[in-house]
Amino acid sequence: MSALKSTIKNTDYFILNHIEFQNLLGISDPREVGKELAPMNKNIKAIIKQGKQGCTLFDISEEIVLSMNAVPLEKIGLEVINTVGCGDAFIDAFASAKGEGHDDIEAMRWGCAAGAYKAPRIETRGSPTFIQLNNMLKKWARL
Repeated sequence: MSALKSTIKNTDYFILNHIEFQNLLGISDPREVGKELAPMNKNIKAIIKQGKQGCTLFDISEEIVLSMNAVPLEKIGLEVINTVGCGDAFIDAFASAKGEGHDDIEAMRWGCAAGAYKAPRIETRGSPTFIQLNNMLKKWARL
């Protein structure tokens, strides 16, 4: 845990999937993750990626939980083929949204859309372009 502490103290967002949090901390509930990380960094935000359930952010300093549903792929005529790389695409899009000045909920939306973009594809490398991401966001908004 001491190796984690030296990394966490300089981290704004700690993003893992629920299985990774479970393996690392023995818990994956957002509030419990927050309680575990708070002594290491009182300003960190933990994001738990939950696949087809979306994602949850716990803001430790504000004690706020934000949730974002996943894109319902079946409702836009797509199906999950491969989830490898979806989490990386989530993080890429989330970071891009934050870099563009978006709030956490919009950044989570971008992340979920990017992961959803990847899931119906066999290819595991790369993330969607901005145009591809924007198209997925538009499809999702029309539901």
